[in-house]
Amino acid sequence: MRRRSFIQAAVTAAAATTLTGRPAFGAESEFESRLLAFAAVVVPGPDSATWRGSEAAAALLAKIEGPGKRDVRERYRAALEKLDRAANSREGESFFTLGGEQQASVLKALSSSDKDFDNEFGAMREDMMRAFFTSAAGMKFTGYRVATQFVGYPEYFQSAEIWE
Repeated sequence: MRRRSFIQAAVTAAAATTLTGRPAFGAESEFESRLLAFAAVVVPGPDSATWRGSEAAAALLAKIEGPGKRDVRERYRAALEKLDRAANSREGESFFTLGGEQQASVLKALSSSDKDFDNEFGAMREDMMRAFFTSAAGMKFTGYRVATQFVGYPEYFQSAEIWE
């Protein structure tokens, strides 16, 4: 089932980027670059390129692009603007220029004080995690290997004799 989900996500990402007329892994708008920067905060990858021009980024952007996804895009845009306003009022800077600890404190404070943002953040986090962990980088990060059919049992397998 995982393989099917991965294939569906990859096909969706490829279709969305060709439908929008933008090449896969192309230049993003300011909103998209902020969304990917936020994804790097929420689901940090093993290296800095995890959310830059990768299949994880394409899968996340496919979630907000295309026909019928305008409401998702607008909800995410509103949540990112609300997050940036909270950071400006609390720290005096944009959320995306703050350090990691400051970003975490702003995010925690906003999530605890604004239930609408907390609900939207939960949906965004789920989409970000799904995009990352269904990508090759996410599968490598978790140690997932492609299942292959083998003949016999592994060498470390010892059969249990219960009749002794």
